[in-house]
Amino acid sequence: MTKSDSKFPGIFKLSKGRLTAEHIEDILNKGEEFKRIRGSILESSIYVEHKLDEIISNCLFDKNNKKSILFKEIFLEKEFFTFMQKFRTLKSFFKTNLIKLKVIDYQKELFSLILKIIEDRNKFVHGMISFVGTTLHLEYLREGKKEKIKIDEVYLKNLKYNFDKAIELLDKVEIP
Repeated sequence: MTKSDSKFPGIFKLSKGRLTAEHIEDILNKGEEFKRIRGSILESSIYVEHKLDEIISNCLFDKNNKKSILFKEIFLEKEFFTFMQKFRTLKSFFKTNLIKLKVIDYQKELFSLILKIIEDRNKFVHGMISFVGTTLHLEYLREGKKEKIKIDEVYLKNLKYNFDKAIELLDKVEIP
């Protein structure tokens, strides 16, 4: 089987031997698993981004009024207002004391988590799956160099922690 014969764009590499029917079946199953993982990562990223939208619009307008809803619709939910721009807006709001967290250390942690989430989201959006044997990896570019991450339980638990902690901290943001 060649790469072009597969319905998955992943790269097949076996350290020893050749690709067998069992390898192919395992790879196809892991390809499906990766699709579910990618979907979960993207959905979690969208949730964090929507939390930023909510904070930004609630800071500028009364909660759930027509102006707030219109602002989200016209600006925040458009493709030109990126996740990174929303993050920078959030940082500016903290810097100018438009919003706050009770504990300043939470602010640093929140910024770090959101940056990690944006970076991980981009890896999953733009990266390609690959296999070394039947081990699932994500290949992506970072600063012009090819990088590879092994997608395993430890990596996924770290991602989940980052999402959960970011949401927890975003829920603690106060608009004075």
